[in-house]
Amino acid sequence: MTLARYYAKQAVKAQYQRQGIRWQHTPGSVLHDATMAYLDRHCEELVALATTSYRSFVESGLLRPERKRRKPNQ
Repeated sequence: MTLARYYAKQAVKAQYQRQGIRWQHTPGSVLHDATMAYLDRHCEELVALATTSYRSFVESGLLRPERKRRKPNQ
């Protein structure tokens, strides 16, 4: 979900730049709210993109694979 949120934030920043708004001067709460709204609208495609990115990061060696836990999550 972290990667999906990252991609949503990047998309919001790009939208702001296309509109001529400097996202650097936008309050963090406004940017966060816009990011979460974007994530809600595009959740499935962002999660799919994040999943493929994560897998490619693991395959290329940039990230370690998820470790196996002793007890399964409930």
